Amino acid sequence: MAITKVTSKVLEAAQPNITSVGTLTGLDINGNLEIGSIETTTNFPLIVKSGTNDHAIAIEEASGGETWQLGVNVNGDLGFYNSGATTSSVSFIDGAGQVLIGEDTGDAFNADAMLRLQRAGDRVFQSFKVDADQEASIFFGDVDDDIECGITYEAANQSLSFSTGNNAEAMRIDSSGNVGIGTTSPNVNHKLTIVDTTGNGGGTLGLNVSSSGTSDNLGRLHFGNATDPVLAAIFGIADGASDAGALTFRTEKTGEALEERMRIDSSGNLLVGKTSDSNTSNGVTARPDGGARFTSAGTSSFVQLAFFRNGSPSEVGSITTTSSATAYNTSSDYRLKENVDYDFTALDRVKQLKPARFNFITDADTTVDGFIAHEVQDIVPEAITGEKDAVKEEEYEITPAVLDDDGNVVTEAEIGTREVPDYQGIDQSKLVPLLTKAIQELSDKVDNQQTIIDDLKTRIETLENA
Repeated sequence: MAITKVTSKVLEAAQPNITSVGTLTGLDINGNLEIGSIETTTNFPLIVKSGTNDHAIAIEEASGGETWQLGVNVNGDLGFYNSGATTSSVSFIDGAGQVLIGEDTGDAFNADAMLRLQRAGDRVFQSFKVDADQEASIFFGDVDDDIECGITYEAANQSLSFSTGNNAEAMRIDSSGNVGIGTTSPNVNHKLTIVDTTGNGGGTLGLNVSSSGTSDNLGRLHFGNATDPVLAAIFGIADGASDAGALTFRTEKTGEALEERMRIDSSGNLLVGKTSDSNTSNGVTARPDGGARFTSAGTSSFVQLAFFRNGSPSEVGSITTTSSATAYNTSSDYRLKENVDYDFTALDRVKQLKPARFNFITDADTTVDGFIAHEVQDIVPEAITGEKDAVKEEEYEITPAVLDDDGNVVTEAEIGTREVPDYQGIDQSKLVPLLTKAIQELSDKVDNQQTIIDDLKTRIETLENA
């Protein structure tokens, strides 16, 4: 097969397709066309050759204002160059099939990267634009599955979705920046929404460390603002052992550092103002068995608990302690009272009370002294709470929930309602004023009787001595 070479300007004006020197109006080639000065035996239909690192093909705008050139360098790299540039390629393909879009700054190309976007001294953007009701996606797959994972932009709602495992959506960022994991509709009031799609276990966020220390910080949540990024925090910590954990809650007071204020330890104790369930540490302990501890320092009276009602700043009761005693206080200031009456009888009401000895059903072996609530209610009503034979409704489980092997609820528990007793109570301290008044009345009776006795004794002695 013949090789036709064009090594310079076509000079033979007599050629049929040449109208003037240097102008080729048509050329019929029966074989290969080789343009350039270097000999070759490569059998390609078109061969364009240039000098070392020179551009072989130029494409020019009609007015000559813009030119693009195409060339191959000594390394076998194919480059597209703008307006005669020799060092900055707009698009670049090397011998390994890797593509560079942007300026070639001479940096080494990562061996695993097939595409690199680069601009010297400036940022690089890649733009995907579609119609308002369309999508733009980047997909990832392997030789067996065309699409396994992907990133999709939905123009209709301006959201980004991330898919994994057979291209199933796993995460979404909506137009407001809210993130949803396991849901296509992140809560508009939450910056992060996690939904468990495998069962009823609930969305889970895991914070872990790689070590196994006995006092490690396991994870933390910080809360702050533009002034201070950490004004409050929740820490998960190892609680004295690598298999025991606790939660600590910390806040920052103006001008001070972040400090621990409350803790839930590995035993379930709620600790406020202290870090351990110790009788010598100031603070409050609420125990999971229902008990509580209130610890304070000093010897003067200290309010351990105070009670308020109806938005009033005045106490209606309190529990105070000293270094050796506890007082249970109720409001009694004279400024809180009116219609004060000291002239009433109590002994007849006390005689109506019916003290008894009994045992509680749940404690059959213990006999105690006391009263039956409704028998006291008509005599000293302020001492009694509730009504005789009252009932209330409560929920109860008819059939328990059914769980699978992983502890997820398969069938919800069936819940019903039933009537149960609403028991009365008594505050026996409310009987003290009545009993005190009755004692005073008895005392007066005794005093009167003693006066009579003394008078009788005097008269008898007088008669005996007559």
